[in-house]
Amino acid sequence: MNEETQEFLIVGEDGKEQKCRVVFTFDAEEKSYVLFSLIDEDGNEVPGDISAMTFDYDDNNGEMTNLQPVETEAEWVTKLLQQI
Repeated sequence: MNEETQEFLIVGEDGKEQKCRVVFTFDAEEKSYVLFSLIDEDGNEVPGDISAMTFDYDDNNGEMTNLQPVETEAEWVTKLLQQI
């Protein structure tokens, strides 16, 4: 992840790279979560498209690794509400 712009890439099931922008990260119950928006080809956030994934921190460089889908929608809604 680029710390200055808070952006990172994910690879979709189709093998295409998708640029993402971090909305915020938080830790809950031994997991780290990232909420992010998708970025279009022009560098603009796609309106209304917010997603969430779990991740691990790379202890060597502090970057996000092992991005994984959140197990259930209820899980990420519950964790998000705990942060508000």
